[in-house]
Amino acid sequence: MQIKLNVKYNKRMTDIQFPCSEEILGEALHRIGAPLYEYPVKLYVTEAVYPDRLQLLEGKMQDIDEINYLAGLMQNLSEDEKEKIYAVAEYEGYDTPKDLINAYFNPDCYTLIRRANKDPEQTDPTERLPDKGKAITTKNGVLIRNEDVEFHEVYDGISFPYQDKIRNKLLSVEIDYKGKRGYLYLPAEATSITKTLVRLDIEDPSECSYWIKKCDIKGKYWKEKFKELLKTDDIFAINRATESMRSQDIDYDRFAAIVEYMEDKSAKAIETLAWYADKFEFIRGTVDYETIGRYALENDLPEDAEAFFDYKGYGKHIEEAYAGKFLKKGFVYPSDPKVLEQIEFDIGCEDMSEDNGFFNNRGGI
Repeated sequence: MQIKLNVKYNKRMTDIQFPCSEEILGEALHRIGAPLYEYPVKLYVTEAVYPDRLQLLEGKMQDIDEINYLAGLMQNLSEDEKEKIYAVAEYEGYDTPKDLINAYFNPDCYTLIRRANKDPEQTDPTERLPDKGKAITTKNGVLIRNEDVEFHEVYDGISFPYQDKIRNKLLSVEIDYKGKRGYLYLPAEATSITKTLVRLDIEDPSECSYWIKKCDIKGKYWKEKFKELLKTDDIFAINRATESMRSQDIDYDRFAAIVEYMEDKSAKAIETLAWYADKFEFIRGTVDYETIGRYALENDLPEDAEAFFDYKGYGKHIEEAYAGKFLKKGFVYPSDPKVLEQIEFDIGCEDMSEDNGFFNNRGGI
């Protein structure tokens, strides 16, 4: 746990631990009767339960999504780094998560000299400094403002800055809308995507430009594939595809061959195929009919039968009977041809998810 706050909406209160998922945050909002589809989410902070250094947030309406984002940043910091941010907040008189977020992104603007074990009898550290005018004593030690380093407002209060240390992501996407930029980390909760779009004042996600910031799947194939999908497919559909891929613990190189095997390479097709990936056989590298035949029967024939079997003929049979395909990466075929009919049916099914419910509620898509 990084941050725990007690928040209030009207007369009802609840504790929230950050960082948290959108699902957990939604449950907390429901407990106190706060609106679920009003972004940004602002609640009155009654108490900073932990850490007490965040008492600066108390007694005010605060953006809960900013606090959640801040907690995500703070969990990657050492205790010394956290203490410096608290010292900066004390020095500058900060009282919003926006201020703390910007302090996080400007670490070189300040130096914190902490007393060993916070011993009040220890010699004043400022005595070692040539210019005491730049230093101030805080609860955390002596803080020095490095005046030769310019402070930059990285977070403008609208779009959260890019983060590279997001866990379990496959794809980082940059959104461009009328000169404003935002970032998505896929797979993500649909609500998280919606909130990012709303912060950029986007009513129709199809009006944005999407770019790959970083693809965490090794190799060029998936980066190029997602680059194509971002130009043609709905961002929520792409998100569902990445979620399906991650949840199945897929060998991405093998899965790339399976995707190439199918004529439909849309985000919906990739989402569906991920659930059927284990229903396909993949023979890697340069193959011929004999290789296919041997692969298909390697576990079914006794060794002394090898001389009597036509592997090449059986390999050709696999291609014809199982709808096999020769690809650049190798050869792919379904272990049961009937699975192709089920896949096509699933791809064609109407998506019943409520990813875009917020936009429907406000008259958008």
